[in-house]
Amino acid sequence: MDANLLGNIFSKNVPSMLKTIRKSGGFSILFFLTMLSAESGNAVFAQYGNASTIPVAHTTYYESFNSDGSVATLAQAGYDDGQETSQQSGSAVVLSSTAALESRLIALEEEFAKAKSKDTKKEDENKWTNKVGGRFFLDAVNFSDLEPVAGNRSENYFALSEARITFSGSGYRNYDYKAELYFGSGNFGIRDLYLGVKKVPIFDYVKIGHYKVETGAAYLVSTNYTTGMGFPAATNQLSFNRRFGISSTQLFADDRVRWFTGIFTSDSGNFNNDRLTRSDSPGIVYNTRLSLLPFASEDGKHYLHVGGNWTYHDYDKNASQAFNLKPGITFNSASNQLALGTISNVNHAALTGAELVYTHNRFGASAEFQAMSYGRGRTVYGGYGELRYFLTDAYREYDKANGVVGAPKVKNGLKFTERSDGYCGIDSFGDWEVFAQLNYLDFGDIVPSSGQQDYVFGLNWFWNANTRMIFEYVHSVPKLQGDSDYSDIYAASLRFHF
Repeated sequence: MDANLLGNIFSKNVPSMLKTIRKSGGFSILFFLTMLSAESGNAVFAQYGNASTIPVAHTTYYESFNSDGSVATLAQAGYDDGQETSQQSGSAVVLSSTAALESRLIALEEEFAKAKSKDTKKEDENKWTNKVGGRFFLDAVNFSDLEPVAGNRSENYFALSEARITFSGSGYRNYDYKAELYFGSGNFGIRDLYLGVKKVPIFDYVKIGHYKVETGAAYLVSTNYTTGMGFPAATNQLSFNRRFGISSTQLFADDRVRWFTGIFTSDSGNFNNDRLTRSDSPGIVYNTRLSLLPFASEDGKHYLHVGGNWTYHDYDKNASQAFNLKPGITFNSASNQLALGTISNVNHAALTGAELVYTHNRFGASAEFQAMSYGRGRTVYGGYGELRYFLTDAYREYDKANGVVGAPKVKNGLKFTERSDGYCGIDSFGDWEVFAQLNYLDFGDIVPSSGQQDYVFGLNWFWNANTRMIFEYVHSVPKLQGDSDYSDIYAASLRFHF
């Protein structure tokens, strides 16, 4: 018989044959095994019955059985150049070693499974894999004892501060995308809207669209995972927000070194009612950020992050810049802003920042320093320091893709159990994290003896990986031309994301 024809017949029926032979243990039923000789193409047959003289083109093992079925002898036979060898011993059975046959069958099954998996993967790569997510934040904020130097008094509020729906996905091997709609605080618009391409030569990951300028580690953390209810004061005041741009993100040294570079338009903000208004002379924003991970344990519980960022804003023409103090800047009450004043003849702004993050099991610490220069000796300084500690067995993991502290790894969560009376009882009270933060801003070069300090203390209560409550106290001390006052702020937030 033609060897190629026999091989084709064999390959088409391999899946069912392999399963049948494996289930039979290799020799528990009468079987027919076809093997092709690489030298001659001869077929070798083995079957139960009386011993036969069999031509073989490779080494074969004979197992002889007594009448009771026990193994009597084990002999080796083979031939070279067409010479036959035979073996007789009662009711002999000629077959390959059972263990060797089983091993070969398993190997063939694995090869077919891998081939099928590759075909399925190729089909999946040629379409989009989509996800839908979202977040909802309910905040309650109470301001007390604030009669600021500007004469305003902050208003207490209860609000849906964040409501977002996110569409994201990847596909066609190298693409990913994100589109995020927000509805919080009575507004509607688009925050992130971009398309990314992976594994681009030289540039690695290229992203184009509307997204955050990378002006620090704290600002890049998702609000799902911020330590407190919002970003530190300096981060809010000095960041460049979201802008239209194109960027490159490169990872080196087993993803321990991350380098981001981007070019953005001067216009910042979000799409409100599907439109972002642009000026006639928008200018250009150049941004770069380098983050390093000098140390990281294999389990992700112990790591050190250091980083730096630089952003240059070319206004294209002389502009003016207004400054405000906002006690308790992490909160969204528009009435508690203190106007500092406005500077003119601004043709550029340059932001320089340094970052440090350390985590060891339950303990974590973060600090950043930022300086924004508007030329002519006019510079705003800001920064924060933060300490946090889990009271339960949990920690915050590191996000290598973005070079920031990532999601908390919640171990316990708020769990319930069914009681004998039919009601639920509490099996676990969740995970708890305490934190303290010092925020400061110095506007002394803009308006003499002006600035702000916020002392923040809080508690995170994690019900699960997607739900938490935040309880926060802020003692805010704004200062305007040497005159200062203070405000005590009490706040709570219920946050859910999916």
